[in-house]
Amino acid sequence: MTFALQAAATGVQAAGAIMEGYQKAAGLKANAHIADNNADLANRTAAGDADNVLRQGRQQIGAQSAAAAQNGLGFSGSVSDSLNASATGLQMDANNAIYGGRLKETGYRNDASGLRAQASNAVTAGWIGAASTLLGGAGDFMKNKTPGGDKGGGSGIAGTSLSPEQKSDFITALGGG
Repeated sequence: MTFALQAAATGVQAAGAIMEGYQKAAGLKANAHIADNNADLANRTAAGDADNVLRQGRQQIGAQSAAAAQNGLGFSGSVSDSLNASATGLQMDANNAIYGGRLKETGYRNDASGLRAQASNAVTAGWIGAASTLLGGAGDFMKNKTPGGDKGGGSGIAGTSLSPEQKSDFITALGGG
């Protein structure tokens, strides 16, 4: 394999590692966005559920009050206690709906945060993979290059018979020029 092909292949592999990292990060960020949307939806759903609980409960308390009045029981004593207990239970049910929604919201937010961290790590891994590929390619080139151009235990790029232009091309291909 000629020097130019080896350098080009190494460069393409390094670019591929970087692109893979960014593509994986994009997918993870999209999933984080979905998790954020789910968190918002869980919060809104919980608020709506709490409103429904309160509305239905008020209707029941209203019906209980009307039944007590129609039967001439008045609103003192056990009737009052019963209505107060219903109102307290109603508020507890509404609070439980909100609490459940907040728990779901927190879970989704935690998922989104973890996905964003994974996205950041994917980009870093892509760059590390690219650097590893470039260093590996340079090491392979140095290992296989001798002053006469034959394979063997050569002395590296500084001691090769490469022209200054070839050395410059190699360094540029590795991103150093």
